[in-house]
Amino acid sequence: MRRDFTIEERTNNEMNQKRKSVFKHIYERQYLTKLPKLSEVTKDDEGLVQRLDLLKSLPIHEGCVNTICWNETGEYMLSGSDDQHLVITNGYDYKVKANYHTSHRANIFSAKFLPCTNDTQIVSCAGDGVILHTDLNRPQETYDSQLLCHAGTTTYEVITIPNDPFSFLSCGEDGTVRWFDLRSKSRVANTSLHKWRQIQILR
Repeated sequence: MRRDFTIEERTNNEMNQKRKSVFKHIYERQYLTKLPKLSEVTKDDEGLVQRLDLLKSLPIHEGCVNTICWNETGEYMLSGSDDQHLVITNGYDYKVKANYHTSHRANIFSAKFLPCTNDTQIVSCAGDGVILHTDLNRPQETYDSQLLCHAGTTTYEVITIPNDPFSFLSCGEDGTVRWFDLRSKSRVANTSLHKWRQIQILR
């Protein structure tokens, strides 16, 4: 005779299967197979979130940390803060690789490594609307490499393009999404642009 499972039993069975699946997909990551599946099985997994625990607290900023991203290998993380510093920290031994005081004059809201630059080039944006392109190999030369297209309003996010070290997108409180190409050094008619050329504005 077939036994009907209660809702609680079915839910527990589904969670157990999902946990086994999560472990399986994490294990298979070393073989670079089924990577999208890992994202699917961990998404909205309450059990996985509840098992997360604090591993380490890093006292590397003097203000609220608003943005964190990992490099392509997962070895280093980049953080930006209200203190206007960009900090690169080793994710294994927690040692600070670089602590760079930017020319931002407001809270840093987003910062990303540009792909294929060996983690030496960064784009960041802040509450003053300014976007910075920083080359850690030439910090003094790029200190004032500012993109002022969102100036006067908050810039919330910068997004890089996979495998493209030259282009990135930004979005701001002015309601625009802007696409930049760092290879173009020519100025455009809009005088709010400094050094780099904005190649597209989307509304």
